[in-house]
Amino acid sequence: MQGFYNWYVGKHFIDDVIKYKSNALSAELLRLLKYSMPKGNDEGFVWDWDPFLATNDAGTRYSVGRITRKGDAFWVEVYHVLPPPRPAKLDVTAEVMFKDGRWFFVNFHYGKDPKFPMNENLLSILKWYKSHSTPTKRRAAADEKRAGGYINVFKLNVEMFAQGFNTYDSLGEAYMENGDKNVAIQNYKVAGVKPQEHGCCREAAEVGSPAVAR
Repeated sequence: MQGFYNWYVGKHFIDDVIKYKSNALSAELLRLLKYSMPKGNDEGFVWDWDPFLATNDAGTRYSVGRITRKGDAFWVEVYHVLPPPRPAKLDVTAEVMFKDGRWFFVNFHYGKDPKFPMNENLLSILKWYKSHSTPTKRRAAADEKRAGGYINVFKLNVEMFAQGFNTYDSLGEAYMENGDKNVAIQNYKVAGVKPQEHGCCREAAEVGSPAVAR
């Protein structure tokens, strides 16, 4: 598993894992990840964060830590290795299994959040997305994006990764597309982005509330 992270971090993306490391994923996880990818005019799931690292601002080195057996699976802690003297930070717990002569990832666990219990793990997120994005709904979502249809998804990302400035920037863009300029600017300010960089009008850029609308 350490070999996977050595290969992945800083060099590859989700679609690379699907293309080159499909054997490292369970059949269910692979199927759901493929479903989440863009298809034609359908932009797929909005990956504003890395599901294998549980962050939208990945570090350069990750290390495998404690391993706990749970039934037929093994839960492996994955740590972001930080420069001394800062201790390594637990970012995600990977669930792996060994079957038919190979190890593969079954799931990635992020910790419980009472506000969004479905965000405990990658499978739950992908299943939620699939259940809310039948072909008809996926086409509708693609049309709705021009009117800020992904606001709820970006709000979810902000709740999950409140320290990640990119999530606020994306939420601001969604609000701007929806015509909610004041709310967009509030999120841009948290992200450290100048509203003018996103084409806001001068009057909107002068709105000054520091609060983040969610």
